[in-house]
Amino acid sequence: MKRFFTSLLICGLISAVSAQNKPLANAEIPGKPSDPNRKLTDTVPVWKKGTGKDFAGAYPEIPAVKNIDEASTVQLTLPKIIFGMTGTPTKIYFRNLVCTYDKSILQFHVDSNVGKTSKLFWEFTPQKPGDYPLSITVKDTKGRTVGTADTVLKVAPATKGNDRNAVIMIIGDSIMGGAHIADHLQAGLQKRGNNNIRLMGSHSGGGKPLAVGKAAVEAYGGWTWGAFISLWRPGDGYNKRTKFMKKENGKLVFAIQDYLNKYNAGKAPDVVIIYLGCNDIATAKMNTIERLITTSFTNRKILLKELQKAMPDTIFGLALLAPANQRESAFESNYKGMIPAQQYHYNQFTYVRRTLQEFQNVKNVSLIPFYVSVDDLAEYPVNNAVHPNDAGRKNLALQLEMWFKNIVK
Repeated sequence: MKRFFTSLLICGLISAVSAQNKPLANAEIPGKPSDPNRKLTDTVPVWKKGTGKDFAGAYPEIPAVKNIDEASTVQLTLPKIIFGMTGTPTKIYFRNLVCTYDKSILQFHVDSNVGKTSKLFWEFTPQKPGDYPLSITVKDTKGRTVGTADTVLKVAPATKGNDRNAVIMIIGDSIMGGAHIADHLQAGLQKRGNNNIRLMGSHSGGGKPLAVGKAAVEAYGGWTWGAFISLWRPGDGYNKRTKFMKKENGKLVFAIQDYLNKYNAGKAPDVVIIYLGCNDIATAKMNTIERLITTSFTNRKILLKELQKAMPDTIFGLALLAPANQRESAFESNYKGMIPAQQYHYNQFTYVRRTLQEFQNVKNVSLIPFYVSVDDLAEYPVNNAVHPNDAGRKNLALQLEMWFKNIVK
């Protein structure tokens, strides 16, 4: 069967608008930087150890399922595992699983013993923990199958891990940088009975000082994988330099243990969650996307290697890029043609698919499939292209919580 579109049209009719201003380097909105230029405080509060048992966790077993249809004309792409939690709805939004110009003409069929299917998504609220396999088939307007893929919904008890202490560190860009998602994650865990969780980092969102009881992050607007291993700018703003490096004899060297000494009494966190990549590929064009992904993956490999070397017993979760706002007007409002909507959608999907292909069978990193469960209309403001509204932030925090429940013992 012929492919529906040429590579230029895979994810839409990508406009060739050239920016009148200086080209963007990332997905931060021009004229509205997330950096308030706050100075980083050196005050690190002393936390008391939780009253629970010491943390214990394990990476989930990877199921032997065909989750990516390599022959699919719409590039049907599922993760091997979707994480769920008892009593909490899980949704799979169909439009997020494919890359094609007009997703509305496709028909999605879910083969599963549980859940219900609507036009836009499949939904299931599990009451019992366990593994729930499902298969998704995509058909075109003539009823021809254009993709088939499988996945497993792994459901953990909502109370799992409530008797454990855990220190979690979130590393990321502006999606995580305000600490809103960290706040929601902490609140969700506490609501379900775990009051021994601490989210560590160097600031409490947007450079705000650390404080006992407040969630912290290691995340900054506009940052890439490369920023965490190379950014070293003059000035004392909280986001001027990577805190994972230091200068010795004029050269940058890794200093992750120094970071742990300062922000966690020398100890590694129990869990590290990383959400990066948006700014690596936000401004890519069709003739640069592969090069930028390769650069991003190279930097990702370096950072992960150094983090895991410094934290050998820590469980690492890599969150896959969430889809952006489906409204083209949001991209035009923010970027004035410098980041066309359809091009970004293609970039995000390609980045996710490539990450899955590289990491889905790796045993020392667990993938958190944000892209599957995001409502790219209701969970975004009308005027923001890549930053979700509070409903979207709560959803992403819930995805992190459901993943955590599946890795904690």
